[in-house]
Amino acid sequence: MLPVCSRLTLLIEVLATRNKRHLARVSQGYRHYHKQDLSELVGSELSGWYRYLAQFIVLDTAQSDRLLLDLALDGHPNPNPNPSPDPDH
Repeated sequence: MLPVCSRLTLLIEVLATRNKRHLARVSQGYRHYHKQDLSELVGSELSGWYRYLAQFIVLDTAQSDRLLLDLALDGHPNPNPNPSPDPDH
């Protein structure tokens, strides 16, 4: 079995080099054979913004729109909770 960093690198490479139509077919095939959505697998392997990005890629357009809407309604964590009022700092 590959180390986690190698598996994640491979996953990102696959997601980044396939078109949306191909990934939709892969996702359907994965669901058929494994009885689990590919987006669930991606969600369990990644976290944070990488998880959101990867899930957007493997979901169909309607599901991606729902995920984006959920994200917008729930808000997102502020990466810089104490921003400086001075943009130069």
